[in-house]
Amino acid sequence: MKWIIWIALLMVSVGSVSASEPISKIELTSEEWEGDTNPDGTGLYWDLIRSIYEPVGIEVNFKIVPYERSIHLVKQQKADAWVGSYRDEEEFALYPQWHFDADVVTAIFMQDRFPNWAGETSLKEKNVGWIRGYSYDEYLETPVKKHELNNRKSGLSMVSMGRLDAFLDAEADLKDALKKPEIQKNIGDTNKIRMEKVMQLNLYLGFADSDRGRQLMQIWDDRFPELLKTGVIRKLYTKWNNPIWVFDEY
Repeated sequence: MKWIIWIALLMVSVGSVSASEPISKIELTSEEWEGDTNPDGTGLYWDLIRSIYEPVGIEVNFKIVPYERSIHLVKQQKADAWVGSYRDEEEFALYPQWHFDADVVTAIFMQDRFPNWAGETSLKEKNVGWIRGYSYDEYLETPVKKHELNNRKSGLSMVSMGRLDAFLDAEADLKDALKKPEIQKNIGDTNKIRMEKVMQLNLYLGFADSDRGRQLMQIWDDRFPELLKTGVIRKLYTKWNNPIWVFDEY
């Protein structure tokens, strides 16, 4: 009996030491967003995340994967957090108090589809697409026939061919996509296309539901307002020419 008790106490002791070990790195996943999460490690979001964690001794590592895959890796706890989640987008995830940016969610469509555009309500029961995993239907107040696609090229092509009434995406990402020759070739005359704002959603890191995730989320929430007050985050926004500033009080 004493031997069993001794083994049990040893296991508790080892577990306690392991749990108290300081975190030395954070593993992130993200879709590639030009100017925000560039594969070479440059971009507003990577700079911002490094400014949170590196000064306290936590190395920032990341993997660029499709958005739905980035969520899946965090759910499996193969990564600590993914970049660019909307609040409460996934039930399993932990969400910090502080967001770091916002998406102006925009509908792109052929002008003759909605000659009398009246905002989100115009999309009622229409065929509306977006990138797989973005879950815009959770935030729309208007019911639509949703179509999840693998990339923007597919979505914009389907709009131009009349297979979708509208495609939803962040305004900045749509504008970047429309500059690409392969997309311009598919959609034809861009003068026939119209873009209209549908809603604005704040962006968060979605943390894994684990002890590591909770610790890393707490560090984020502790340090983010400090960097706002000292102007570090505003300088990063200026450096990367981000058009949206979602911290009016700073």
